[in-house]
Amino acid sequence: MPLAAVLLPLLVLGASSVCQGQGAASHNITAILAAYPEFTDFSAALVSTGAAAEIDRRSTVTVLAVDNAVMARLKAQKLQLDDLQRVIYLHVLLDYFDAAKLGSIQGGFAQAASLYQASGKAQGSDGIVNITVFPDGRVAAFTPSGPSNRLPTAFYQRSIKEQPYYIAVLQVRDLIWSPAPADGVQAPPPAPQPDAAPGLTDLLSKNGCGGFASLLAATADAVTKYDSSAAGLTVFCPADEAVEAFNSTFKNLTADAQLALLLYHGVAEHYSAQSLKAINGDVSTLASDGSKNNNGYNLTIRADGDTVKISSASASAATVTKTLLDKAPLSVYLIDAVLLPRRSLTTTRDTLRPPLRRPPRLHMHLHLPLRRSRRRLPLYRSRRRRRRRLHMHPHPHLPLLR
Repeated sequence: MPLAAVLLPLLVLGASSVCQGQGAASHNITAILAAYPEFTDFSAALVSTGAAAEIDRRSTVTVLAVDNAVMARLKAQKLQLDDLQRVIYLHVLLDYFDAAKLGSIQGGFAQAASLYQASGKAQGSDGIVNITVFPDGRVAAFTPSGPSNRLPTAFYQRSIKEQPYYIAVLQVRDLIWSPAPADGVQAPPPAPQPDAAPGLTDLLSKNGCGGFASLLAATADAVTKYDSSAAGLTVFCPADEAVEAFNSTFKNLTADAQLALLLYHGVAEHYSAQSLKAINGDVSTLASDGSKNNNGYNLTIRADGDTVKISSASASAATVTKTLLDKAPLSVYLIDAVLLPRRSLTTTRDTLRPPLRRPPRLHMHLHLPLRRSRRRLPLYRSRRRRRRRLHMHPHPHLPLLR
């Protein structure tokens, strides 16, 4: 038998096995959720409804997980298997959405097919999930595309696992959809729309940043800007002592300057403790609107061993003294000084000061009559001199030039 006839089937079989290996899914949803005790009930529901097997065999998927407290309310409804399967399948999207992609949705709205739509049990577009990013930024809501009089409650909370572009596991605050509760079971009240500002200010207040947290809470535009960082957020929080020493200067700033100063302490990206040491350069802040060319609102971050220094327009660099939080998508670091933008800040005294006016320029010939007026000649002598000048003038009809 020719050698080519033997090798050709082996080569074809090897190529097909390689292609299958590349296309096979490499994730295990129950193993991912096993590291988080707060999702044990949701993980069990994925297994009992068959959703876990569907997730593991698909190469691109996003799982919207809810914690045990939400699942307890769902269990209280005592749903049939078909209804439970619909609820769980709606929380599995057949597309990849991580925190960064949610924040970059064009127009603030997108749609994705769910596992319920792919099951063939959905009526029309009942298995399509709407994804809405509100104008105030960070909050993303997941709702069924069909008609519903229920307010959106499934808001994005945090990212649990991201493996681009295979699987993303995100925590949402509530269920996307659930059927009407059974008789005798009280429907749970709709969860309030999440507001990241109280959580952030509370975190700062409890960790030695009460002064900076108070300034943030009193400035609504600053709170909105901090909350709009869906892809991640890093906050450099001055200690209370530094804020207290700077408070009198802060009060004299205009409202725009105060806003710029507060935004100058935030970066619209999550930097862990290790990645922070590896920057060794400039980063754009929330005050620069993401533009790295706006050097007046950039920070220079450099590491000296385990010490991280942050340079601004201040006389000396600020030092990161403590890590308050380092958990994606949020990192908060305590620093020992207030950061000052390199672009000058306007004070209220500058706005009240009248503009300088240049005094009128006095010409020399204006002073001459004043000097001559000091000495007055007698009337008869002035007339005699005038007649003498007229007699000596070559052109008497022309006016005299003084």
